[in-house]
Amino acid sequence: MNRLSLLAPLVVTCTVWIVARDLPAQPKATAKPLAPFNLAALNTKADEDDPYVSRDGMRLLYTSNASGHYTLLSTQQRNRIQFFPGSERWPAGTELEGQNTDFDNCSPYLTADSHDLYYAEKTLVKAPPGERQAPANFDIAHAIKLTKPTQFTGPTYVQSVCTPDEEMHPWLTEDGLELYFSRKTKDGWRVFSARRPPATKKEPAGAFGEPAMIQDLPAGYHHATLSRDNRTMYLQGPLPNNRWGIFRAQRLGVKQPWGAPELLEGLNDPKAPTGDTSPCLSRTGSLRSVGDRDAVVQEMRPPADLSTTRSLAGETWKRGSWRMSRRRSASG
Repeated sequence: MNRLSLLAPLVVTCTVWIVARDLPAQPKATAKPLAPFNLAALNTKADEDDPYVSRDGMRLLYTSNASGHYTLLSTQQRNRIQFFPGSERWPAGTELEGQNTDFDNCSPYLTADSHDLYYAEKTLVKAPPGERQAPANFDIAHAIKLTKPTQFTGPTYVQSVCTPDEEMHPWLTEDGLELYFSRKTKDGWRVFSARRPPATKKEPAGAFGEPAMIQDLPAGYHHATLSRDNRTMYLQGPLPNNRWGIFRAQRLGVKQPWGAPELLEGLNDPKAPTGDTSPCLSRTGSLRSVGDRDAVVQEMRPPADLSTTRSLAGETWKRGSWRMSRRRSASG
């Protein structure tokens, strides 16, 4: 028998395994929502939103309006070596220094080296005397870390993407050269992106240029978070009855068009009044989001303004099945 014929099955097997490893993980389709853990130390009677996990997985940034304005907070995960239940891994957060606490600050994104913080700040630009005052709106802000992990400079603004419209939800690609964000247009929220030139031996990476709308994604889909290979995107999208859900869009390559967003059934609870929002994908592949399920259980009589309390939740998926860290599936 030809020696090469004996090696052929092995070669085929290895090749298929490598290709499968390179493809995005596919969750099992399920109609039953996966139960989340309430991150009790972080959640208050106010609204908590916008979870973002640092590159090493040890820090969680989020926002809360417990102070009367949405502010950026940071919490450090407890010692991984010791066992802590999912709801007790994160102690209560502390406010980040440097943000303007007179206005709302939302949607934090921290670069891999924890040096650059991007977020959305609600700003008010005073009109010249005699001109009509424009309302405050969200713009994409940038700050630089100082001495402590929670200490940052005051904000500067990414001028090329800031307009009189609302801009929120910044997210940088793995190489740091493309900025995705949401803009509220006349048709609703849309996803935009802006690129910048890479660093050279003499110069750092350049400023972001003019943004372009991602035409492949319909109006209403926004708050994008991308995988490391830039081929999978999780978004917040519209559902019937004025509710929100978590969707996924994919593409074959970075220069290929995005496919239509698909609803992730297992991450969306039909009983949640507002739905599920604010997805955040970590470097290791865990996905965190926000839901208002707990308001249904804990707040039997909502406030008179019909607002609901939103709580942080998250999940971790593995190839071929959903495995939850803060959401846990029956398959575990």
